[in-house]
Amino acid sequence: MAAFEDSLPTPAWGSRYLQLQTPNQVGTDVKVFQTLFNLFLQYSAPPRGPLGTPISADGVFGVSSSRAVHQWQQYFGLQDDGVIGPVTGATFGQYNSAYGGPRFGSRFITTLGMSGGDVTVLQNRLNNYRYFTYVGHPANGTFDASTLNAVQHFQQDMNTLGIDVGVPTDGTVKVETFDALWAYMYLGGRGLWQGRNGIDTLWLQRFLKAQGLYSGPLDGYFSAAVTAAVVAFQTAQGITADGQVGQVTMYHIGQVFNQPAGTWP
Repeated sequence: MAAFEDSLPTPAWGSRYLQLQTPNQVGTDVKVFQTLFNLFLQYSAPPRGPLGTPISADGVFGVSSSRAVHQWQQYFGLQDDGVIGPVTGATFGQYNSAYGGPRFGSRFITTLGMSGGDVTVLQNRLNNYRYFTYVGHPANGTFDASTLNAVQHFQQDMNTLGIDVGVPTDGTVKVETFDALWAYMYLGGRGLWQGRNGIDTLWLQRFLKAQGLYSGPLDGYFSAAVTAAVVAFQTAQGITADGQVGQVTMYHIGQVFNQPAGTWP
């Protein structure tokens, strides 16, 4: 078991609704949420001030986690019910119907030739970082030898950089690797365009700001200003400039960013 799991039960992130109940829900999916919430606090600079305060990333959905969900939903204008379902989960980068499904994390990705929306998400997440060089192409939804090689390099980084020691390094995507992908890769779980807000948009804003293309708030809101910055990036890269962040744009982001997972611009 890898370091992230820490002997917790391992329900996949997005596989169940998370909410305050008795007994408390416990699992790595809770820990993914807690980790991402804390990262948003760390890397955002919303004009409305802090979203809240960091919470313990212990994998237990208690009172502080429930409060954080309410704060998150209020911040993003979501239904304020304290429940992490598909809509709230999407703002944490887990869009369960991305690219037609199946849901990312609903099955292990182990066999060459497997295809589907979950493989597209896997390739997107890899392509936004230095692993684009191993994937070798924009996400196409097919688990090929180059994607397996990219996964293996990602897994090796988790271990050698001390980010998530114990992740297997065999190139297949099972429990430990899924958790690492959710917790340490913040863009790629869905396509992004104006109105799609969340932690993935925050990562994008920071990337665009680092390129000198965006000067707006780091608030996780995909605004008209973000759209204009994406168009500028796409134009500079010589790709279709539609202001939407899809597979081709993510592949080009990786070529410019070229950093290991867990890195923020």
